[in-house]
Amino acid sequence: MVEERGSGDVLLEGWLLKRSRVVKKWRNRWFILTPTNLFSFKDSQSSTNATEIIHLRDFISINPVQSKRNENRFCITTKERSFNLRASSDYERDKWIEAISRLFPNASLPTQTEVPAQVPESWPTEHHIVKFEINEAN
Repeated sequence: MVEERGSGDVLLEGWLLKRSRVVKKWRNRWFILTPTNLFSFKDSQSSTNATEIIHLRDFISINPVQSKRNENRFCITTKERSFNLRASSDYERDKWIEAISRLFPNASLPTQTEVPAQVPESWPTEHHIVKFEINEAN
């Protein structure tokens, strides 16, 4: 479960699965988000000996990962590397993405576009075919 804290430097904390970079195995980690870093620990009781420190000053992007097997995945990309993470639900994944995104208001972050259920009446109903020809210069 994801917990939000209003006091101190902890913005969000909770369990996520993190894919190891060498063995490519998913490992359960307790993550703590602060305004400057994202820390991972082997358990929720430890506040020392982080297994990973993601320095947010090196942040480039955060994106949900679409996959049939791991639908709750997201990826954080920094200058150094990419971190593949998996939450227990879409809700928790979105909570992490939102919390990290709030720290970077000017960053280019993923947006969801909605497709209208019905085509508006104002849209033209005729189909137009456009043909392009490429002329190669000799």
